[in-house]
Amino acid sequence: MQFNGRGFYNTLVFSSSGSQEPWQVDDYSKYLLETLFSKLAHLGITLDKSSFLEFASQADSPEDLTEILCPQDEDHPDYAKAYLLIFELWIRLCPQKESLSVFCDRLDHFIHRYDEDENVADELVRALTDLLKIFENLQDSGLSQKETYDLFSSYLAQDLETFIYDFLCDLIEAGEKSLAFEFIFGFYNFLHDKPALDVLKATINLIENPDDSEVVFLNIMEKIFEKKRHNLVLDAVYFTYDNGFRQISKDIASKLILITHGDEKVEVLALLEPLRKDLNL
Repeated sequence: MQFNGRGFYNTLVFSSSGSQEPWQVDDYSKYLLETLFSKLAHLGITLDKSSFLEFASQADSPEDLTEILCPQDEDHPDYAKAYLLIFELWIRLCPQKESLSVFCDRLDHFIHRYDEDENVADELVRALTDLLKIFENLQDSGLSQKETYDLFSSYLAQDLETFIYDFLCDLIEAGEKSLAFEFIFGFYNFLHDKPALDVLKATINLIENPDDSEVVFLNIMEKIFEKKRHNLVLDAVYFTYDNGFRQISKDIASKLILITHGDEKVEVLALLEPLRKDLNL
């Protein structure tokens, strides 16, 4: 995958391979401004706050500013070192100029903290709301929905689609079904995994309007079975169980057990173990 912005470096920061260069994974936010400017000077770029802001006024992003300031070619190691320093300076000194790369860097770290079980749900709700506006603006600029998603994803270390699905599941479990539905509606045309969103949408409708939505929900589940998306079936089993639809939960769980074989059946039974006694599976 071709990364843009800080995406590649964040993959190194979030990984534990140990093969990174120290400068690639350094926490530049810990340095004083004077230290950042000193490190740039060692790379042949002499600036202070005033001159940095003057050059920044000619650029729309840290990437643009690095092209202006860095004497080396983009393939030179010092170019990347300079970029990471300029990126941190841009965040601090140009907060009113939040480029796509800066937004994605912030979202990357929110998602990482979320994966580490930190309570950043409110920040992520605001970030996803802003993200929908960014998607709309990118589409208005002439990009297709797929191009919009692919361009944005190139700035991220995290898997955006997986995160959005997991976060929507958590919103539904937390009772924030209306908010989850808004995000499903907003992101639907941009994300690739439509079946996953279809399951979540059908689940919310089933919870909110069971009499009118049960048939639709079961039809969606039939399509999910046909696609062999058994992970989504398992999610639906737990969603329906937790919201009081025990018979539906039992029916789709029983079918999943019936159609799986070998190691997959063993895995499915293990994942359904908390429900097997109550549902008589």
